[in-house]
Amino acid sequence: MRLGPVGGFAVRTRGKVALYDRPRGVRKGAAAIPRACAPTEDAQGESPATAVTSWQERVKGAAKGFAVFSAGMLVGVGLLVGISLVEISSDGALGDSAIDAHQAELRQKMQLFDLILSDIDTAYVDPINPEKLFETGVNAMLGSLDPYTQFENVSENQELQLRTSGRYGGIGLGIGVDVRNGSDILVMSAFEGYAYDAGLRPGDRLISINDTLVNGANLQQTTERLRGAPGSTVRVQVQRPGVPEPLAFQLERKRVMLRDVPTTAYIGSETNRVGYIRLQSFARNAGLEVRSALQALKAGGKFNALVLDLRGNPGGLLDGAVEVAEQFVPKGSTIVTTRGRALGDQAYVTSRDPIFPQGTPLVVLVDGNSASASEIVAGALQDLDIGVVVGSRTYGKGLIQNIQTLPYSTSLRFTVGRYYTPSGRCIQALNYKDGAAGAKKYADGERKEFRTRNGRVVRDAGGIEPDLIVEAPKVSDLEASLFKQGAFLSFADKFAEKHPNGPGPNWAGVDDALYNEFKQFVLQNKTKLESRFDETLAELTRNLSEAGYTNTSEEMETLRNLTHKDMMAYFASERRLISRDLQHHILMRFEPESQWLLDDLKYDNQVAEALRLLSDGDQYAALLRAPDAASNVALNVTQL
Repeated sequence: MRLGPVGGFAVRTRGKVALYDRPRGVRKGAAAIPRACAPTEDAQGESPATAVTSWQERVKGAAKGFAVFSAGMLVGVGLLVGISLVEISSDGALGDSAIDAHQAELRQKMQLFDLILSDIDTAYVDPINPEKLFETGVNAMLGSLDPYTQFENVSENQELQLRTSGRYGGIGLGIGVDVRNGSDILVMSAFEGYAYDAGLRPGDRLISINDTLVNGANLQQTTERLRGAPGSTVRVQVQRPGVPEPLAFQLERKRVMLRDVPTTAYIGSETNRVGYIRLQSFARNAGLEVRSALQALKAGGKFNALVLDLRGNPGGLLDGAVEVAEQFVPKGSTIVTTRGRALGDQAYVTSRDPIFPQGTPLVVLVDGNSASASEIVAGALQDLDIGVVVGSRTYGKGLIQNIQTLPYSTSLRFTVGRYYTPSGRCIQALNYKDGAAGAKKYADGERKEFRTRNGRVVRDAGGIEPDLIVEAPKVSDLEASLFKQGAFLSFADKFAEKHPNGPGPNWAGVDDALYNEFKQFVLQNKTKLESRFDETLAELTRNLSEAGYTNTSEEMETLRNLTHKDMMAYFASERRLISRDLQHHILMRFEPESQWLLDDLKYDNQVAEALRLLSDGDQYAALLRAPDAASNVALNVTQL
């Protein structure tokens, strides 16, 4: 089954789904946008009649090559709203008899856009960047529609294709800029089966690629140098904390498959055996990976319940969402319905029995970064009363988008419809009738009620609201400042220098001694701690000084020092969260991702609440019961 990206886009054809493709007769990678004729007179000196004639001649000249130009620009629109791209004759005639008024107006606006761009390029007082000017104009136009419709330039299109395909040619590294100096490029993740198996580790600082120094290169340039055709080789040199000499690796580039399911395991106790599946994206193999994860859990013995973790999952392909949901819902169930001007109504109904044992308790974890395809899965499982949704309200993207390939390795991502959960609700949270800039959340009074299969009340226009609300702890000023200043990274470097082979199998984690050592490390290194009030205090100090109040600077500095002193008190009150961050940065140097993701769960209050709920059969059943048997108001759990 193949659908488009999600919010995704697809059309069902005889049980399968086909992506909209480029229309026939439109040439891919055609000629460049034609230049219009430059004006021969100053516009202020022209009579109205002369000006009209001048514009007509310029339009006529521009139209000679306009069939190619309009093909490149109108390919997505023409396909979806039924516009026929009529070839323009060489003398500039537009063939009005074959084009209705709407199409004629659209062509006129396209010609004007071409003329304006050409005139600015030819005669503007300063040299211009055509690419920047074009993208600014196009994105301003698309921004008047909704927040998600946008033009993807070459680099953006490459990343978009990577996210939707889930594969690329490379060595399997995630890299990022070192926050401590803003210039070094560090390994942030090394994928299992690729760079991790070759010996690269998070925390390694890139020195050179194919004997060319990385110093001075930006992230995009470095990424491009690491990627390449599968089968080719690349030489990478890194500096590892605790290792005196640089390490050199000769790696063969492979077709890297980004995993949708990075980890599957049993969590909980021996008596309450709970399966856990983390689903981080919806690329081409999401359904297959979830199915394989469920099969692996079943093969490992009977599990009493399951946690499906969709937190932080931004979505992906619609077919991925449908295929994941198919593993859980009964045969014949409607998973999602799509509606759009060119789509019509398309219902996606599962035609096979689920692999997930029916009646097994299921918790679906979500948060504010669970979007699109994640919301389709969570919405289907909630509406069909298959499981209990736990966490915080999801992002609220209920739109379907198509990615239309354009010439010159670019693309257009545009909204073509909306999707509806089995109960009939569209969970789109933003009302964008005034365009992207004017988009705002629907008010509670505008939201409508719908019913799940059991008769529970759910609402539209606001994402997926959990049945059991469990908010994640907020990041304190201290924790945020430690991240910003790279304190966790620096301490993990120091730990790796002392323990180059890792903490060992008997390591108890972040105990009192290690935690106090970290606290002293922060103090001794004079880590610059910043509170959320620092910027406000600095601005207030400047304003007072400019107004002539020069005797207040000492008091303002005292106030700033007091806030920083209070921040240090967070080392006691926020110990659990800071210990989690510290352990994470240490273990990711020595363990594969699938393992340290599980280690992180030990500090996860939302997972802890999911396990508690799954051990309380009465509360779990009550949350799924009809309104006459249980309240429809989601329970609220305070932060743990």
